[in-house]
Amino acid sequence: MSRAFEHLGDRCERISSNPAVEWFPKCRAAFFDVRGEWQCLLLGGLSATYAKAEIYAPAVPILFERQDVQTFFGKLSIVILNPVGSLRSLNGDFATLKARTAENCSKRGDSEQSIEKRTKSIAEEASTWGTMLDLGGTEFPNWEFPEYVYRGNRVATLLAARRRLVAGNSALEQFLKTEDEIEKSQ
Repeated sequence: MSRAFEHLGDRCERISSNPAVEWFPKCRAAFFDVRGEWQCLLLGGLSATYAKAEIYAPAVPILFERQDVQTFFGKLSIVILNPVGSLRSLNGDFATLKARTAENCSKRGDSEQSIEKRTKSIAEEASTWGTMLDLGGTEFPNWEFPEYVYRGNRVATLLAARRRLVAGNSALEQFLKTEDEIEKSQ
């Protein structure tokens, strides 16, 4: 894609080397290295009042240092879904977080290679999560709704997860389907 953007007259701005983050200002696209694989975030043409995006944590502060990127997002709400106790209570010991992440990824059906890649990056990513908390992010420690649990009773699980999110930060409600919408989605 980057070659296509360059062919269209845009230029790549490398805004970070670790993690690698590249920005194409005319095309309004960001590329970032996520555990050795490139991901792309296309921001051109955003017109919705609200938007949700899952972005690799170490790329977030780098992207949001740029005013031209910030303008696409407006008011930002950062959510950290943590499967163990609060990040601050871990005091740099991520063994329980790595074990729970590995368990959740395994139950989700991830390959051993994918699980290893994800758990190896936790210590590196954790400092960024702390920065996000310092910027007003909301952490949900002991998050009991990893992806694999939605396979069971999907509607009841979605409702329970929604209620937990809204109880922890009522401002998140604007990004979520209403309970009626969830119940009708059966």
